[in-house]
Amino acid sequence: MDTDTARDILRRLNALERSTPAVRLGEVTDDSPLTVRLGGSDVDIAGVATLAPVAVGDIVSALTYGPGLLVLGALLDTAWHEVGAGGEPAFANSWANKGSTYETVAFRHIPGNLVALKGSCQSGSLNTTIFTLPAAYRPAAERRLACAVYDAGVYYHGQLLITSGGLVQVQSTGPSGSVDEAHIEAVFAL
Repeated sequence: MDTDTARDILRRLNALERSTPAVRLGEVTDDSPLTVRLGGSDVDIAGVATLAPVAVGDIVSALTYGPGLLVLGALLDTAWHEVGAGGEPAFANSWANKGSTYETVAFRHIPGNLVALKGSCQSGSLNTTIFTLPAAYRPAAERRLACAVYDAGVYYHGQLLITSGGLVQVQSTGPSGSVDEAHIEAVFAL
């Protein structure tokens, strides 16, 4: 943080001490200058100071005080999002949840700027997309993580490929083409 930004935040905190602050939720609508639309309002507030990095589309918590606004940071949605459920990403290329006693394929944010993936899927082919992660869950660069692949009664070492475009695929050194199952348990950095 540069000196001018630090001074601006101190000035805002001093004003905060002389007012009755309120915590509000808002959405970042622009990043140059930082602009926030507070919940329940159709008005964008530009030139907002922030204590933590935020991006366009982030839902943020903010302190309102007198004439000012100070963004405290982005809120994380840490709930599991089940692939194939209503309002969530769909399976692609014949992939589907394994079902029965196996966990459904799902993803979520976890503190520390990380994303977790879990679950077992079936009926797909290696090197094809299982599903596509939403933008807020995509890594900045390609990630390759270990997973298990099951085919014709044998388990193989697999590799989970997650692209910066959000594509989630399974690769394997064992079978080729279609496989019976893929088992995912992975965590990666954004």
